[in-house]
Amino acid sequence: MTDEARFSVMLHRLETHAGPHNEALEEPVWTLTAFPSDELSTPVIWGYLRAESHDGFGQAQVLGVVSDPSRSWPAIAASNSGEADFAKWVAEHLAEVMYDTCRRALQAQAANMDFTFPLEKAAPSATLQIEKPRAAQRTAPKKSRKGRG
Repeated sequence: MTDEARFSVMLHRLETHAGPHNEALEEPVWTLTAFPSDELSTPVIWGYLRAESHDGFGQAQVLGVVSDPSRSWPAIAASNSGEADFAKWVAEHLAEVMYDTCRRALQAQAANMDFTFPLEKAAPSATLQIEKPRAAQRTAPKKSRKGRG
């Protein structure tokens, strides 16, 4: 059995601004968060990269959709080892591609504005945050207490 990596990566949002930002960064921000997307329990990973230079700042958001049926959300959330195994798989197969998509999009947009961001080609390490699905909320109407005596 091979450990094929089956996923899609899509640029979700891109912003680049000329001029300094009010809150200076010492280094780029790179985060990864996983959550279930639908009734099929497809895992989605949201990546966020924020960078700045002397000439501007920007942020990019990317979505990674896992299309491997053996990596369904119930299998991931079933235990702490399931979450740890999934985090390792994301680090090995998906994180670099997601970072590269964000980095290239930011650099291309910055180049259009005549500056660049000081971003490394290799993805910085990031701990995968795993969002647990929220419990189903009660949808039945509350019973009225009027008229009880």
